[in-house]
Formats: sequence, C-alpha cells, structure tokens
Amino acid sequence: MDYHHLRLPILEARVDWITCTAPRGDAGAALAQLGERELEGEVVSGDQQRPWSFQGYHGFSAGDARWGWGREGAIVVCSQQRAQDIAPELARVSAHWSRVDYCVTVLDENDEVHPDVDWWDTWNSRHPRGGGAVRLTRLQTFGGGATVYLGTRASAAYLRCYDKYAESHGDYPKGSWRFELELKRDQSETARQRWATSHVSSGYIADVVAQYPQRHGLECPWSTEGLTIDATRVYRRRDADRLLAWFRTQVAPSVEFVASARGRDAVRDALNI
Repeated sequence: MDYHHLRLPILEARVDWITCTAPRGDAGAALAQLGERELEGEVVSGDQQRPWSFQGYHGFSAGDARWGWGREGAIVVCSQQRAQDIAPELARVSAHWSRVDYCVTVLDENDEVHPDVDWWDTWNSRHPRGGGAVRLTRLQTFGGGATVYLGTRASAAYLRCYDKYAESHGDYPKGSWRFELELKRDQSETARQRWATSHVSSGYIADVVAQYPQRHGLECPWSTEGLTIDATRVYRRRDADRLLAWFRTQVAPSVEFVASARGRDAVRDALNI
C-alpha cells in the first residue's frame, strides 16, 4: 500500500507525554507547585488521586497528571491533552525533559490502511535478508488490534504505530491509527528548549512524527499541507465515567434485586446515600 498520496483526516497532532524534573530549591518548588495544580485539575474533572512513585520520587497521580518529590528535587509527568496544554509552562519551569512523546492520530473510515501489514511488507521488500538501520517489530493480537515498533525503547527516538480504536476500547472511533514518536536524551532536551522559546504548531508536530519513519523508507498517511484537526471524534473517559458505566452494568442489577427483596431504604442505608 502506497501512503505517499494519502490525506487521511487528522484527529490529533500534539504532545502525548512529558517527563520533566527540576533540582531542589526554588526551581524544584515551582515545578512541584505546578504539578500539584495540574493534579487538582484532574481530580476536579473526575479522576481519583492515588499514591505514585517513580525512580526514587514519591508523590501522587490522578488522570493524566503525576508529580513527586525526591532526593534530586521535583518531577512532573503529564500525558495526553494535558501534556499538550501545559508543555510551554513545563518547558519554562523545569530544568530537564527526560522524555517527550509527539503523536498523530488519523481516521481511516474507509479501511484503506493497515500499517501493521503495510509497513511490514515494505520493510521486507527493502530488507529481504533482514537488517536495516533500526529494528522493526510487530505485535499482533487476533481480533484485538496490532502495534508496529520502529527502533528500540533504549534509543533516543522510538516510534509506535497502533490501532487506537482497539487500544482505547472505543474512546476513539473505529479506523483510528495512532503514530507516537518517543524522544529522549538530547532530542527531548532540544524539544524542551523549543517549547520554552517559541510556538510549536500542530503542523510541526505532524512533520516531526512523519520524518522519523520516512528516514527509514516508511511513509505516513497524512499531509500537513492545509492541516485541519477534528478533535470532536475523541472521547476522554474519566475515572468517574468508568465507574458509572460499571455501576450500570454490574451494580445496578444487584441493587434492583436487593431493593425488591429488602426495600429501597435498606439499599440506601447500605450504600450510605
């Protein structure tokens, strides 16, 4: 399948993950305060706060925000749209970005592309005896989506492409394919400096994500010419939303049975409502 001339609709072209730190002192305190603020925003939006620890840092997480404090200072980790929203502020407040992910999600309603197969076949035609500058890996689940990895997790740049509809359990529409570029070390630091000093557009992110597979002979099914993004097709479920769904499907039948057998007052008393 030739992706070169495809122009699939783009649902997202944004930051998807940032891990950043700042040393003890005023810088660490400022980053920790920012992390607390973002965590509170997730709680207010309907996510549960939980204890969180990572590489010697200890703190809390809720939804797409995590923050902690350790011997070296403060850490903040943000993901999904929240990472995009506060990337400029994180770049200015933090001293170091150890990881940043850029993502592009396209919508293939006509079932035109299958990167798990298409990229694999292209790679095989280019490297019939194996090899290549980086490693291509495919993970396939029958009836449950697929993921292609370009590069290795230990490298400074690493790309994942996967069926976002399957991975999100329906939060994204059927036909959604997510392309994620994970940057670390010098590349994540370069990204921090860019975010701290200039505007980073969705078109720039879409180009950066596409350029990595293109360098290895693999095309992406979108174009940044006249870029438009339709984020209305994406649904973000909070912890409260998931629990409500569980109440409807798992708890409600039991409540109805007990209410009919012992009365509604007994149910309210047991549920403390």
